[in-house]
Amino acid sequence: MSRFKNQEAVDNALVWSIQFKDLDRVKKLLAAGADVHCRGEAPCFNSVSFDWIECLVFLLEKGAQPKKCPSALLGVAAGTSTVQVMEILIREGVRPGYWDWTGLGAAAAHGRWKEAGILAREIFAAESQKGDGPERVMGRLDMLFAMIESDLGGRPFVEKKLRPKLKRIVQGAALKAGH
Repeated sequence: MSRFKNQEAVDNALVWSIQFKDLDRVKKLLAAGADVHCRGEAPCFNSVSFDWIECLVFLLEKGAQPKKCPSALLGVAAGTSTVQVMEILIREGVRPGYWDWTGLGAAAAHGRWKEAGILAREIFAAESQKGDGPERVMGRLDMLFAMIESDLGGRPFVEKKLRPKLKRIVQGAALKAGH
């Protein structure tokens, strides 16, 4: 139970402490009653988006549930964190959602190919469970390429580098899944 009159204030302090990578303060706030699940698992989301493995592991020990994050956590991790963070999230049961396609594009656009590969594998596995085959997944990739082209304003980059590399990644994921 929190000893604070304003739970929202202490929870906000927790989220800010994570953004400033102040683990001592994070520990003190949680010990004092800050909610590890506040604001839709925001502490967990922030530790991923700031690529802070030590805090993520600590929050998991305190009961954080990353698979309950409402945002595209794997996509965020692919664009901002290490492979190790992505592996922790997958081990914790985080599965890709609709918006993780955007994270795939962000990871690829920034040359984060290992992260893009992990995310593509997880997206493909999730899509396969819904009964979607490689053709449908590749169709979604084409939509992703159109979004990237409009964001980056450059078709040559997408056509010459991004599309071939991402297609190989997704095709490799399809083969691993037995398609």
